[in-house]
Amino acid sequence: MESIPALLLVFAGFWLMQVAIPGPNFVRISEATFAHSRAIAMRTAAGTAAANCTWCLIAIAGAAVLAQDRVFGPAMRIAGALYFAAYGYQLIHRALRRRPSRATGTDALTAFRAGYLTAIASPQAGLFFASVLTTMFPPVLGGTLIAALVAIVGVVSLGWYAVVTALLAAPASRRWYERQRPAIELLFGALLLVASFNLVNASLELV
Repeated sequence: MESIPALLLVFAGFWLMQVAIPGPNFVRISEATFAHSRAIAMRTAAGTAAANCTWCLIAIAGAAVLAQDRVFGPAMRIAGALYFAAYGYQLIHRALRRRPSRATGTDALTAFRAGYLTAIASPQAGLFFASVLTTMFPPVLGGTLIAALVAIVGVVSLGWYAVVTALLAAPASRRWYERQRPAIELLFGALLLVASFNLVNASLELV
């Protein structure tokens, strides 16, 4: 069996690949960067990281199996689908009306809450952690190992989005966004609608 430090390193790599896949979290943080500032976007990212840590703890506790339950699983996915669909509709409506962006709010708590709700609305992270943890680690985890896993999830999430927001907040990126804002919001809205459609499909598969 591999050593725990080696397993933690592999876990960090797997999580980096997972968090780097564009999805609702990327849309939420990117919009916050473009519409407000990098500082607001990083507060949103902090909320996302906190939700990811929450999902990790849920998986460690064994509660993530509820996501595969024939009743609770579909209900959770449908709730997430409705949240993403509403957010996607908001973006598309604003793009078509060409209204000014009002992304995640301008205060730290509002931005954090927006990032947290977006990440916690999708059970994908919970299923990822449930799968990886049961495959790589022993059934019973000690407190130090749990703390290390949660810390890795938070640090990798924040590190990745720090890079993303730095690139998107560059002056050239912001000028490009101002020119292309309606098209970008339409694209982001479409991505969220696709995410909501996928969650509904996942719900139907469990029924």
